[in-house]
Amino acid sequence: MAFAQQTAPEETSDESGEIVVTAQRREELLSRVPISVQAVTPTELQTAGVATPLDLPNVVPGLTTSPGATAGAFFTPFIRGVGANSTAIGNDPSVALFIDGIYQSDKAANVFEMADLQRIEVLRGPQGTLFGRNATGGAVNIVTRRPSPDAELNAEVSYGNYDATNARVYATGGSDTVAASIAATRRDGFDYFTVLGTGEETGGLESTTISGQVLFTPTSNFEALLGLNWMDNSTNVLRGAQNMALTDPIPVGVFFGGTAAPDPYTVTEPQLINRIENSGLRASLRMRYSMPNVDLVSTTGASDLETLTTLDYDATDLDVFFFDNPGNTKDWSQEFQLLSTSDGPLQWVAGVYYLHNESEMTPLTFGVGAPYPGTDAQVLATPGASRIQTFARGPIDAWAVYAQGTYQLTDATRLTAGVRYTSEERNFQFEQYGIGQLTPMIFLPAQTLLATDDQSETFEEPSWRIALDHTFREGLMGYLSYNRGFKSGTFNLNDFCPGQTPVESEILDAYEAGLKGRWPGGLTVDTSVFYYDYQNIQVTRIAPSSCGATSLQNAGGEEIYGLDVDLGLRPTDNLRLSANISLLHAEYSDFSGASGFTPGFVGGTAITLDATGEQAIYSPDYSFTLGADYTIPLQNQGSVNFNASYFYTDGYKTVVGDGNYIDPYGQLSAAIQYNAPGDNWYARLWGRNLTDEDYVGRNLNAFGSPYTYVDPMSYGVAVGVNLN
Repeated sequence: MAFAQQTAPEETSDESGEIVVTAQRREELLSRVPISVQAVTPTELQTAGVATPLDLPNVVPGLTTSPGATAGAFFTPFIRGVGANSTAIGNDPSVALFIDGIYQSDKAANVFEMADLQRIEVLRGPQGTLFGRNATGGAVNIVTRRPSPDAELNAEVSYGNYDATNARVYATGGSDTVAASIAATRRDGFDYFTVLGTGEETGGLESTTISGQVLFTPTSNFEALLGLNWMDNSTNVLRGAQNMALTDPIPVGVFFGGTAAPDPYTVTEPQLINRIENSGLRASLRMRYSMPNVDLVSTTGASDLETLTTLDYDATDLDVFFFDNPGNTKDWSQEFQLLSTSDGPLQWVAGVYYLHNESEMTPLTFGVGAPYPGTDAQVLATPGASRIQTFARGPIDAWAVYAQGTYQLTDATRLTAGVRYTSEERNFQFEQYGIGQLTPMIFLPAQTLLATDDQSETFEEPSWRIALDHTFREGLMGYLSYNRGFKSGTFNLNDFCPGQTPVESEILDAYEAGLKGRWPGGLTVDTSVFYYDYQNIQVTRIAPSSCGATSLQNAGGEEIYGLDVDLGLRPTDNLRLSANISLLHAEYSDFSGASGFTPGFVGGTAITLDATGEQAIYSPDYSFTLGADYTIPLQNQGSVNFNASYFYTDGYKTVVGDGNYIDPYGQLSAAIQYNAPGDNWYARLWGRNLTDEDYVGRNLNAFGSPYTYVDPMSYGVAVGVNLN
C-alpha cells in the first residue's frame, strides 16, 4: 500500500514514544491538546488497507464517506454527522483537507496516494479559528516527512490477486544546509469486473504520484521548504463496485432494447466508458524566520488540477444516455503567521490568510442518442438525439485574519481563546447550449444558447474558540470547549437555473468535554462528549426536474450529540491493542420543506417532504475499529509481526427521504510480516476484506437505483528494503 508505508521512522513521537501533533498549528503532545484528535500512523494505515483518504473510515470511526456512486472519484467526508455530499467543483466540503497545513479544495483530486507520509491527524469538530476555510465539521491534516541530511532509502513492491501491483520508493539525504527527498508510488491492476460477452477484465485502477521536497537551512534562524507533487489517477469503473447495471426498477436502457449485466461483478461493454480521471500539480513553499521570542512563518500553496468524469447512465450494452464532466481547479493561497516561542505563561499565534480559487466545467455534456452523438452533424443525423453543454465557473476570493492564545492560569490550568473573521466573495457564471431533440416538442437545428447567468455574493462571519483545560496529574488532562464554526454560503455549480439564489452560510455551535489519560500498563484512554447546534445546513438533493442533476438547499436546523472513545493498550513491549468507538445521534430539528427523491420509473421522482425528526445523512448511530499488533523476536533471526484491523459501521442514509442508504457492514484486514536481522529488508503477506463483504447499499439517482458493492476480498505479498 503506497499511502501507508510500513517503515516510516518514528518522527511522530517524542522521547517517551507519545505522538506529537500540530492540531493547534504548533507541535504538541497529543495528550496535552484540548481537542478531540485521532492521529494515525503509517503502520496503522497499512494494516487497515488505507490507500487513499477515501479509506480513512477504516481507521477513524465517526468519519464517514460514501462507498457508492462517487467512491473512487470524490473525497466528501463527514465527521460526527457534519459534512457536505456535493461533488460539484467549487462547492466546498465541510471537513477540510490539508497537506502540511495547505488547504486542498478539489474533492476529486483529493483521492491520491503518498509515499512520504508521516502521519494523518483527524480533528473532530469545527476548526474555525486556526484552520478556517469552511472546516465546520473538522479537518484532515496530512503531514509529510521532512527531508533529512542522513541518507535513507525505503522501497516496497507488492503483488495481489486480480493482477494488482503496487510499488513505492522514498529517498532522502543531503547536508545540514541543503537536504532533499523524493517519493514515488505506482498502482495498477485490480481488474475484478468481467465484460459481458467478451470475458474481458476491467474496473481496475491506475495511479502514479511523484513528490519532491528540498529543505534549505542557510542559518540557524531561517529555513525554507519547497515541495512539488504530481499525480495522475484513473479508474475504468467507479471504485466501490458501483455497478450501474444492477438497478431497481429496471435499467432505463432496457426500455430501448438493451441488455443489463446479470450479476454485481459483470458489466456490459459500454460500461467501459465509465471512467474517473484526475491529474495535476501541487506546489508549496514554507519559510520560517526565527526572531527573539517569535517566529514568522510564510506558507504559500498553488495547484492546477484536472478532473474528468464520464458515465454511461443507461446501464446496458446500448449507448443511450451519456454524461461527460471535465473540470479544472486552480488554487493559490498565502498565509502569514506569527507564533510565540517564549517560555512565558502566554503562548499565541496570529495570522492572515488569502485564497483565490478558480473552478470551472469545460464543459459538462449530457447526450442522448444511440449511438452517442459526438459532433453537431451526428446529433442531427440521429433520430431523437440531443446534446446539452454547460460551461460554468465559480471563482472564489477568501480573506481571513485570526489570533489564538493559551494562557497558563495556574501550574495545572490553561485558558485558550481564539477568534477569526472571514470574508468570502463567491461568483457564479455559466452558459448552457443545446442542439437536437431536447423534448418531444422542442427541436433545435443548431447549437443554441439556452440560458446564461453571472452573479456574485459576499459572505462574512466571525468564528471563535474558547477552551479550559486542567491537568489533574501527569498524564491525566480534562478540558471543556465551546467552538463556533462557519461555512460560507455558496452557489451550486450543478444547478443551472438563471437567477439562482445561493444557499445561506452554515453556523455550528459545538460544546465539548474531554478527558485524556495515560495509565500504568500502557493504557491510554481519550474520551470526549459533544453537543452541536447546527443551523442552515447545506444539503444536496437529487433534482432531475431542476436545471441540473442536483441542487442545494438549507435545512433549518440539526441537533447532534455523541461520544468518541480512543483506547490503546500495550501490556508488553511486543503487543499493542487499540479500539476506537463513535456513538452518534444526529437528526434534523427543522427541515419542513425538504426536497427528497422517491424510487420510480427511470430512477424516481422529486418530492417535497417534512424531514424534521429524520436521521441526518451520513450519520451512523455507531461505528468502531479494533486493532492488534504483535511482534515475536526470533533469536538472531529477525522478527515476525502479526497485525489485524477490523472496522464496522451501522447503516446510514446518503440523501433525505427514502431510496438511498448504506447497510451496516464491516471489513477485516490482516498481515504477517517477516523482518530480517537489522530490519534491512522484510516480506509480508496481506489480506483486505477477508470476510468478503460485498453488498453495502443503494445509491438512487435520476436514471436508476443501482446497488453499491465494496471491493471484493484481496490478498497478496509484498517485499521491501530499508537502507540508512
